[in-house]
Amino acid sequence: MKTNKDEDRCEKTGLKRISCYHCQAPPEYEIKESTFKGSPVVEILHKSGPIHEFDKNFRFGKSKAKLFLACMDIVKELATTPYGEMPDIKNQKVVDSVSGNPIFVEVESFREMQHSSGRTINVPWVRLRSGDNPNIHIGLGRQKAKAILRLRRQLAEWANYPLVDE
Repeated sequence: MKTNKDEDRCEKTGLKRISCYHCQAPPEYEIKESTFKGSPVVEILHKSGPIHEFDKNFRFGKSKAKLFLACMDIVKELATTPYGEMPDIKNQKVVDSVSGNPIFVEVESFREMQHSSGRTINVPWVRLRSGDNPNIHIGLGRQKAKAILRLRRQLAEWANYPLVDE
């Protein structure tokens, strides 16, 4: 039988929640809302910091959020493909099931790409581009795809876009 004293302890570590490293750790991914030139945007953070070392700000507005949400199958495939393997994603045209608008999916493999830091990167990369407005496009790799997948419910609510993958 649990007592009030038990409820003050972390079920994972057994430590008091107030001093537990597990309970006090920042969430793996989180959304920070703000505005850019008067329009609402979100920034995706990883453990309260940049999404990864090569992209300090992963920030976008509602139109780009809707691209991610409309292509959730592609985002999920990219996010869940093991490191070292290429996801099963092809260049294609996807139709947004909510708006009916076309979205173009372009896939690249950065095999042996040299980053400006001198480090070699071996990763797949996907660009999503609106068929209605070519100025609306955004790219993502595996780390960003993992964050989008994990935060899809919050993004859908923020962008006022119904989730169709559930």
